[in-house]
Amino acid sequence: MQASWQPSSPDCGALTNSQTDKTLKTSVFEGHDVRHLNRSEVVRLYSSAYPSQREVNSCLQRVLSERGLDAAIHALHETVIQTGHIQDGWQRHITHRTHTDENDQVAFYSMVNHGRSHYSRTYSQPAAYLPEGALCKICPQNVADPNNSANVHLRTFDMTLNGEAYFIQPPPYPYGECHVMLIEHQHRDMHHDEGSVKANLEFLDGAPAFTVCQNSDIHGAGATIPQHHHVPVMRNFSPPVMSAQPLPAFHLTAQGVELNILDYPFTTIKVTTKDKDTMAKAVASLIGHWKQGEKGRMPNRTANYIMRKGGDEYCAWVFMRDVSYQPTQEFLTLKSEYCGYIDIAGCPLLSDKKTEAEQAVFLARLEENPQVAQTIRAGLKQLSPLSTDRPDEIHSLLQSCLADIHARAF
Repeated sequence: MQASWQPSSPDCGALTNSQTDKTLKTSVFEGHDVRHLNRSEVVRLYSSAYPSQREVNSCLQRVLSERGLDAAIHALHETVIQTGHIQDGWQRHITHRTHTDENDQVAFYSMVNHGRSHYSRTYSQPAAYLPEGALCKICPQNVADPNNSANVHLRTFDMTLNGEAYFIQPPPYPYGECHVMLIEHQHRDMHHDEGSVKANLEFLDGAPAFTVCQNSDIHGAGATIPQHHHVPVMRNFSPPVMSAQPLPAFHLTAQGVELNILDYPFTTIKVTTKDKDTMAKAVASLIGHWKQGEKGRMPNRTANYIMRKGGDEYCAWVFMRDVSYQPTQEFLTLKSEYCGYIDIAGCPLLSDKKTEAEQAVFLARLEENPQVAQTIRAGLKQLSPLSTDRPDEIHSLLQSCLADIHARAF
């Protein structure tokens, strides 16, 4: 596979396949083959070993047009390894552990991202410096900023989702395959409206091997910068909640959408449909009714959700959150930071401890089975503001969602 371009030009030319292409990869969903550029081919996209942001965006727009979104994200990931924004071999800094208990229907797992630990403790703090025009740490003016060592090597590319301008940005310490952020160019608060859900679904149409992971719109439930809309996505991310089975007592189907409550410690609503507009309406409606409550706006309420596409079907797992609900003290000995989508989905993202003694105790604790699985289960159950012990509340929420979908259809 060769890129037919001139080294002196800041733009890449047409990308063509050859019979010697060895980069065919198949995603977790059948029928989605993605031809990626390997590392040497990504290097040859650019006119120098250290391409500018302008050149990266220009070249990846061409990859996006000719190879598709998955290939463009893969090329971006390789590019920021080349520039030094992400350390080559970043996977070696992540320790995965599986935690099982015979009483659980799902197996939990934890991740310790050793490279991210200091970063995660400081990233949500106010910025000491922002470039001109930037209102927060993830505004587009931060990209490739020569005055900020954290961003000087950062590169991104632009795209449009549901009519809104976004840019695709890799975090410096990824914790999954091709982990990137979908960030709106406009600085505005995180939002769970129908338009933002449609944007996520449109992304999945272009990259069905990815999982969209939407965090909260207020502090305390996952979002580190809720004042600027951003959405993490990862390729081949299948957290434990995705294997949870439906509870027969909580199953509703109407207007081409299926709603289920899952057998999972954090009460989770699974939404399934083949229609993109119906999915956007369903997810936005569920979250909207949850935030509103029966007595008016509930400021502590928010939501996380994860979403993916398999074949012609969209699936979303919606986690209703209330920041006044806290996990058990035992869970907090594992994870003291606020829990976001990845923790609720069954794979707590953990940080190294500050001292060697604390770290030794922490790592020994993670080897305890089934105790860690029991701690995760109990922590998630206590975090969940919805409960199957209060079925009327759940049925009311599901029925309100179906009523909104029905009203939209007619």
